[in-house]
Amino acid sequence: MADMSPYPQPLHHYLVQRVSPPDLRRFIATHYADIVTGLPDSVVAVDQYVFAVIERLRQFGYLERELFVRLGEFRKHDEALRTAAVACLGFDPFPAGGPGGAVSSKQVALVLMSCPEGQAPLELAREAGHIEDELGLGQVRERFSLVWGWSVTAEQTFDLIADHNPALLHFAGHGGADGTMLVVGAGGSTSRLRYDALARLLGALRRPPRCVVLNACFSGLATAVLTERVDAVVGMREKISDDAARVFSRSLYRAIGKGKDLQESFGIARAALSSLSPPEDHRPQLSCRAGVDAASIRF
Repeated sequence: MADMSPYPQPLHHYLVQRVSPPDLRRFIATHYADIVTGLPDSVVAVDQYVFAVIERLRQFGYLERELFVRLGEFRKHDEALRTAAVACLGFDPFPAGGPGGAVSSKQVALVLMSCPEGQAPLELAREAGHIEDELGLGQVRERFSLVWGWSVTAEQTFDLIADHNPALLHFAGHGGADGTMLVVGAGGSTSRLRYDALARLLGALRRPPRCVVLNACFSGLATAVLTERVDAVVGMREKISDDAARVFSRSLYRAIGKGKDLQESFGIARAALSSLSPPEDHRPQLSCRAGVDAASIRF
């Protein structure tokens, strides 16, 4: 491997030690898609892949504060990232609520994504890009702190929810007709996380999410058990196509980001699916806890 100048060495060490190659690939695809061309495939060693990523970031002028801020949103409260950032930049790029600092007052939107090996591939990076565009950029960014979970296992799902206490919880991936979320198991295999198990975790939190969005097939089966624990649940009555799931996600968060209430946002996102061929606007459903009006929920 070629020599690396002192500037990126702390970043290289951090990425090799703290970020898995699949997570790094998804992070790059979401935030820096224009550097993907020319990166090596997955057969190279981890340090070689990370070196190639840093070189591409350098070529495109991305080795700057914004890179570390985005990594900070991806790796919340990680003091090692702050150390790497200060070593590279010569200053601390994070506000008080950044990695290693005090908890931010922003509402947390926790986005979990999972597509186990052997399941039909999903373009989750594109969906993540839509969510980032609608909740992570511009003025709306002052209201939301986006936290990402890629290729999550059941254990990671529980840990991320407990660690971040999200106001808004989004899951994108496959759902089973047996009332389960399909998450990553041992060796990349498929593991099934039951919605009643998720409900028990949410019920244990002092501040459960106000809304859970399950952008997965058959996730409407979660409605009854989850609305005992949270104010609102968005799910799918049956199978939904990958394209429709992305359109729905983009439209929903675009409306939420503009300050519309959940009922109106859901209606707009559902209407967007009527433009598809064939239409899929009959698939999403919005259900609320007894006594809760979705029109009263804003983020």
